[in-house]
Amino acid sequence: MAEALAREAFLDHVNTKFKLNIEGVDPIEITLNRVSDVIANGAAEGFSIVFKGPGEFILRQNTYKLEHEVLGTFSLLLVPVGKDEQGVDYEAVFNRLKPR
Repeated sequence: MAEALAREAFLDHVNTKFKLNIEGVDPIEITLNRVSDVIANGAAEGFSIVFKGPGEFILRQNTYKLEHEVLGTFSLLLVPVGKDEQGVDYEAVFNRLKPR
C-alpha cells in the first residue's frame, strides 16, 4: 500500500475524482487538485496533496476513508485549509523516511 500512496501515484491522478466516505451519509465526491513537494532530502521525503470538495459545508479535520478507481481504498487525515467559490480545499501531508 505504501507504493500506492507515493507522490508519483497521486501526480498521475490529479483532476480525478475520489469518494470520501462518512458513516451514515452518502459518499462525498472530492477532486484531487494538486500535489506539492514539502521536503526532499537524502533520508526523508514529504509532500502534500490538496482536494477540492463541495462548498455547501466544511468537514472538520479528521481521518476519512477515500476510494479511487485506480489507487484503491485508504484512509487519510484531511484538514480544511481554504474555501472559495468552487468549494472547500482539504490537505493531507505525507512525511516519511525513505527506505534504505
